[in-house]
Amino acid sequence: VGGTYSVSDNLKAFAGIYQGHALPGPSASSSGLSEEQSLGFEIGVRGDSGTSIGYELTYFHTSFEDLITYANLNGTAQDANVGEATSQGVEAVIALDLGERLDIGLKMPTQFTMTYTDAQFDTASERKDGNFWTNSTVGNELPYVADLQFNLRSGVEFEKTSVFLNFRYTDESYVDAANSAKIGKSGILDLSAFHNLSDSAQLFGKITNLTDETYTLGYLPDGYRVGAPRAACIGFKFDF
Repeated sequence: VGGTYSVSDNLKAFAGIYQGHALPGPSASSSGLSEEQSLGFEIGVRGDSGTSIGYELTYFHTSFEDLITYANLNGTAQDANVGEATSQGVEAVIALDLGERLDIGLKMPTQFTMTYTDAQFDTASERKDGNFWTNSTVGNELPYVADLQFNLRSGVEFEKTSVFLNFRYTDESYVDAANSAKIGKSGILDLSAFHNLSDSAQLFGKITNLTDETYTLGYLPDGYRVGAPRAACIGFKFDF
């Protein structure tokens, strides 16, 4: 259930509450697995300043009961419930035309998005084995949930050509419920460009990880995994 209320012509408030269910598989009767349930809500505002600056600010909170982890090649031997957890935080978005603000006669669309998340186990794990979802204690952070993530994208738009830089940052995070190891923070810069050949054809190119940053992306299934190196692509897009 969700709703929106217009506070003014430039400001809207919104809120919602959501219930989720994850049903255990066919083996639930023999393994004793319980249904995973979640209850979440969000509340926030969105609008614009009246001077070409748009924004959105949201608080979110989700509680989980009987979290389910399924058997897979990433260190989980069998389906299991791994306890209760809570995830809460704030999301923010700011968007504007920087060129208009600077009055330079060019379009420079710019957007900044940020998420801060506090995700913790509310109960200790009853299982003590090699599963990366077990061995947790109360207050441990959920694996692979970074506290802070943000993305900044800005570029220049000409009549037929546009060029953009995109920087995305991810804070460090734990790789298991026991919080025994981490993957480090990373900041990746991408470059993209587009040229409209006609109303229905576009030439595009992209370079990801422009600075060839070396960073860790994960730990599973067997030790640290490095992120993608610098890569480039070029192509055409056609509309029919």
